[in-house]
Formats: sequence, C-alpha cells, structure tokens
Amino acid sequence: MCPLDQKPQEPDLPKLYEQLPWPVMDCEDENKTYYLPQIAKKISNATLENFFKPILIGGTLALFGTVPMTVVLSEVLQATGIGDVFASESEMANRKIFLESDQKISGIKELRDGIVPYLTMHGVITPIVEELLHRGVLQAIFNRVGTTIFPDKDVDVFSYKIKQAHLFSIMINSGLFGAVHLTTGIGLQQAIPATGIGIAFGFLKHRLGLIPCISAHMTNNAAIITINALGSPPILHEGTLDVII
Repeated sequence: MCPLDQKPQEPDLPKLYEQLPWPVMDCEDENKTYYLPQIAKKISNATLENFFKPILIGGTLALFGTVPMTVVLSEVLQATGIGDVFASESEMANRKIFLESDQKISGIKELRDGIVPYLTMHGVITPIVEELLHRGVLQAIFNRVGTTIFPDKDVDVFSYKIKQAHLFSIMINSGLFGAVHLTTGIGLQQAIPATGIGIAFGFLKHRLGLIPCISAHMTNNAAIITINALGSPPILHEGTLDVII
C-alpha cells in the first residue's frame, strides 16, 4: 500500500504511451504512478497546443492578413486591367456576358443555393490538398535543393531571421503556386494574389508548421466565397473577387 501522505508523481509524457490507460500504483518506482485525470490533462494540453491553437492562429492570420491583402491586390489588378493579362478568351467572353446580363443576379443566387458543396470543395478539400502538396511536400524538396546551393547562413526578412535555403524554397514554391493558378484561365487576377498568399503561407509553414497553413487557406477561401455569396461590395470593381485560391 502507498502512504496516504505520498504525493502522486507527475506523469512523464514520453513514457505516457507505454502505460496502460488506467491507474498504475507502484510505490517502489514512482515513475510508474499514473492517474487518469493527469493523463487526460496531458492529452488535452497536447491537443490544444498542437492542433486547436495552430488552427486558431492560421484562421486569425487569414482574416486579418491574407483576406484583406487578396481583396486590395485584386482590386488594384482589376482597376488597372493588369489582372486580365494571360486570361483565356473564353473566360473574358463569359465574364463580359455575365456582367452585361441578368446572369449576375442569378449567379449570386446559384452560389447562395449551392454554398455548402461549393464551400466544401473550395473551402475545405482544395486548401487541404494544395497545402499538403505545396507547403508539405514541394517546400521540403526545394529546401533540400537550396541547402546544396546556398551556404548555411541566415538572412533578415523584415527582422525575421531565416536561412537562405529556406527562403529560396519559399520563394520558388510560391512562384510555382502562382503559376499553377494561371491554369484557371482567370489570368494574373488570380495568379498574383496566389503568389502573395503562397509567400505568406510559406513563412507560416516555416515558423509554425503545416496545420496553421491549412487553417489559413481554408479561412481565406471561405471568406472570399462568403463575400461573393452576399454580393460583392459596390466599391469594388466587378470581377475583383474572382480569386478563389
């Protein structure tokens, strides 16, 4: 029997997974003294730190960072006509017909009616796939390439220290991310914001990991889709928000 005044030993997390999921009382080896409340606390803290906190950080950065950046950048591109560069002829023709007819109102209605599947596809599935590919796989590959090209030195990017190889991987991967979005036919209107978002997510991946990138990407797309469904603000040019990343 254990003495009544003996204080339970705080569980050691690395050994937590070696233990049975019920209390183990062993006074000769205090490291084996575990209690269910302690185990639950460790698991909940780890879940909060490694999952929910990164999701919250990514979503917040998107709402106050990439979403405003996307809207402002897209508005400038649309207002100057630069956004139509590399846009396909069919896309331009469809946009003109859409804006000069009653299809705009019906299109918004269709988006509202089909908001759930549209959000599921472009607000959940697409961000997960793109982040796993670009920030999860390609950025790591480009980083390995960078380590063979650049010396192991740090550079300052707005007072943020990062190794040259990591910066190389972020910039190359972001350029590729933007180039991929040229294939949608929307042109620079989508490719340039995608490149900017790729840079932001690249630094986010380097700093905090992949989960915040997925969360930020999902929040960014969901916010743009929601704004479109509610109707683009009148202060923006038509077509400004055709930028689902």
